[in-house]
Amino acid sequence: MTENVPAANPLSTGIADFVGLLRKGMIYVDKTDLIVDLVNRDQYVFLSRPRRFGKSLLISTLKTLFTEGASACQGLKAEKLWTRPKRKVLHLDFSDMVFQNHEEFLQAFDELLTMAIVEAGFEEPNVPAGNPLLKWRMFLSRLEPVSLVLLVDEYDSPLSAALNEPELFESVRSTISGFFIANKKQSGKFDFTFITGIMKFPQASIFSAFNNIVDISLDEHFGTLLGYTEAEIRSYFSPYLEKAALYFGLTVDQLIREMAEHYDGYCFEATATKHVFSPWSVQNFLRRYPEEQFGRYWVKSGGSPRLLINFLKENGELRFEAFDKPQYAKRSELESCAHILELDPKLLLTNVGYLTIKGKENGLLVLGYPNQEVRESFAEILSTAYWPQDLMRSQIARRFVHGLEAGNPDHVLESLNELIHRLSYQGMQHPNEELIRQIVQVFCEGAGLDASIERVSPSGRSDLELETRKTDAVLEFKMAQTEKEAPRRLEMALAQIEACRYGFKRPGRPLLRLGLVFAKDTKRFAAIGRLPD
Repeated sequence: MTENVPAANPLSTGIADFVGLLRKGMIYVDKTDLIVDLVNRDQYVFLSRPRRFGKSLLISTLKTLFTEGASACQGLKAEKLWTRPKRKVLHLDFSDMVFQNHEEFLQAFDELLTMAIVEAGFEEPNVPAGNPLLKWRMFLSRLEPVSLVLLVDEYDSPLSAALNEPELFESVRSTISGFFIANKKQSGKFDFTFITGIMKFPQASIFSAFNNIVDISLDEHFGTLLGYTEAEIRSYFSPYLEKAALYFGLTVDQLIREMAEHYDGYCFEATATKHVFSPWSVQNFLRRYPEEQFGRYWVKSGGSPRLLINFLKENGELRFEAFDKPQYAKRSELESCAHILELDPKLLLTNVGYLTIKGKENGLLVLGYPNQEVRESFAEILSTAYWPQDLMRSQIARRFVHGLEAGNPDHVLESLNELIHRLSYQGMQHPNEELIRQIVQVFCEGAGLDASIERVSPSGRSDLELETRKTDAVLEFKMAQTEKEAPRRLEMALAQIEACRYGFKRPGRPLLRLGLVFAKDTKRFAAIGRLPD
């Protein structure tokens, strides 16, 4: 069945070594023309992107260009464009530092500097161990002017690791601040400086130390520097697309539309006109679709759920009410540096990749989930916060789905009431119709069900529509002040479904149309009803 599919170069999933990737003949999506533009335009550059978007491979590419020149890029766009002189390159990956306290951080930073200095071909300064700032200042003082390229990857990783420990955060911040202040004092020694990260912490002194550093994170010209465009996916991954399309019984165009639903939609520029696929998700999908289908690949590896859950929970921002609702921000807000005590949750979610720019409205940027992978994964984060026990969540989900597919409203009602009963984290303080719908929606999406809210019908918008492997379902929610009022409210829900013709009957699939009533006095679902097929 796949005998006519042409051979393909190996996928490069997770490979951040530019030279090694090329030598092994792996797929490299050539953006070196943009990299040349990046280097030639500014001397001090900062770029923010979520994890698993290729920042480390970009750093490795820059290192190779500066140390080996255009000869290392045969066949790539940079071969004819790169004209910079060769330089020694000092590469620091701050995510390599592992520590539990300030002393361990100093030791890890010292070891990181030592290794980078020696690997760049310099002699290590004779400084007592455990004093990284003194070592760094001494090293810089010995350099010739305009002789060094400094590449710092994931500068904010140590700060993010200490985000929930204020004392440790402050000590780490102080040291990193000292590092960048030293760079400012010796700025004439650098030919080019490039820094990547996820968050912008003003306390780290990057933007005050290098007062001429250019932040290209929302620059339209570099909006597709990291991530894959649809055109790039079609060009570089064609044999893999053809093979996957055969597997799923789709055309390549249909497959790409399905991939876009799951993995596209990231926008990293303020005009909101360019968008890219998650490179990690695309490559993992093309490698693992027979086992995992359209899996949640980026979130499993780069989504930082533990950090996110802890921060959002401590700041009271894990709320059903905010799920799948558009957020709004000024461009200046996204470009600003947020103090640790003043982090806006929507800006944190944007930086780590759970929200992205979806468009512009009245001078503001509209933020939302980039794709289905992220929307479902954030629903799972909410589910984990409100229903902490994994086994309990999965058991309720199985019973709920079984009730839908068996066409048994009573089982559906029992499952939803157990769901409400098990709620933790103050999830039901002020119930209303919208909140109840959002609770069920979050639970369903977190469980991997295809859920749509307010889907347009000929005469209105439905509350919630679900797809399981076997069944389509429409759920209409009503709120009753008391359980005695529930039967009347149920009649209203069922009448609304019928009058508005909610749901679409697809060939070969049953359509379950359910009305549900939540009683405010008992905080439980008091009634459920089903319209005949």
